[in-house]
Amino acid sequence: MPRLSLYRPEKTNDYKFMDRRISEMFTIGGTGVLLNKYLGTQPQGLYATTSAAQGSTSTTLTFSNTANITKGMFVYGTGIPSGATVTSLTSTTVTLSSATTSAVASGTNIGFSTDATKPAYTNQSALNIQDLLWTENRDRKYDPNVYSLKGHYQLADTEFDLRQFGLFLSNDTIFITFHLNRMLDQLGRKIMSGDVIEILHVRDDAVLGTNAAINRYYVVEEGTRPAEGYSPTWWPHMWRIKCNPMPDSTEFRDIMQAPLLDASGDPVPAFDGNGGFATLGDALSTRNAENAISDAVDAAAQAEVPFWYFQTQSWYILPNQNPNPVGSPIIGDNDIWTGNGIPPNGSKPVNMGTSWPPSPLNGDYFLRTDWAPPQLFNYQNGIWTWIQTDFRNQWLPANDTLVSFINNKNITTLSNGTVLPEQQNLRTAIRPKLDPDIL
Repeated sequence: MPRLSLYRPEKTNDYKFMDRRISEMFTIGGTGVLLNKYLGTQPQGLYATTSAAQGSTSTTLTFSNTANITKGMFVYGTGIPSGATVTSLTSTTVTLSSATTSAVASGTNIGFSTDATKPAYTNQSALNIQDLLWTENRDRKYDPNVYSLKGHYQLADTEFDLRQFGLFLSNDTIFITFHLNRMLDQLGRKIMSGDVIEILHVRDDAVLGTNAAINRYYVVEEGTRPAEGYSPTWWPHMWRIKCNPMPDSTEFRDIMQAPLLDASGDPVPAFDGNGGFATLGDALSTRNAENAISDAVDAAAQAEVPFWYFQTQSWYILPNQNPNPVGSPIIGDNDIWTGNGIPPNGSKPVNMGTSWPPSPLNGDYFLRTDWAPPQLFNYQNGIWTWIQTDFRNQWLPANDTLVSFINNKNITTLSNGTVLPEQQNLRTAIRPKLDPDIL
């Protein structure tokens, strides 16, 4: 007679019996959990559909039109080799740098991208990486169908950690356990990092200022098989996930833009009273309130101190005399703390521009605004003489150089006629290049 052993290399009836009993425990004692399934990233780049079938070794793809496709773009899709680019194109065809690895049928979706680090995926998969350079999935897509599961976790009182500066929640991380096989049957996969869960029993249906009912949202950080989830047969029956509160960030925009519902399931009117309906982000996020506070502080600061440095326009200054004490820096009739681009004593009007006026008169003042900061000049006997620098710019909540960089709305036209905005992402202006030594 063979020796008794609970372990078998295959899942026997003993395993199935224990798995059913464990599943019943979750059904009876577990709490309701809604899961927003992560599907992958939102489409990025340019997409076109082939209008004719291509052979397995062809370098030409045919489309109804090739609008917006440019030479040098990276190409993605079924049968397209990795690293293939557009070498040439016509109004209906695209020539690839490498031949296709398999036949490309008519009606195949083909992706094009100007940046190899941001692929234009043609398949929806949770394994796709949106940004290969930073290994980020910023624009995530979630299944509109919400899955209902039963889970178990240890409840704990909400406590604030006062041992360090500021207020910190000591129990904002929770661990939830699910039945493994039931989870696989419902989702088709295990709960993974990026999924978002809603815990129903902590739903807040008494939110101040609205009649909305808001669930508690958590984002899954990681998942694993817990030690307590193994039966005496040495087979796992449970799956445990680590969760943290879902922040209001770009990754979860797809969920934050969902409509906010009241306790009866009806849409909640927008909080601003301008019509429309509120979103989940309007209730969960504090971004709008924080932006309003910041704008109010900036407005109060600009009202109290409208300009940088000192106001001396009301002072009378003797012409061609230096009012500064001995040893102070001399810049025209005013020093660096009082230059405002206005003639001494406000005696004459000032024209401004980026080029000199064609017919100036003696004594005219002109402010060159194409310099940073602007410079005030005076015209005497055919010569423009520098008077002072306009340091008294309008007060802004950042230094002048930073503000001009952030708020740059200029448009640059290249020698080939290409029009580009000066304000663009660094990854767009400086593209990664392959090292020729590794080719």
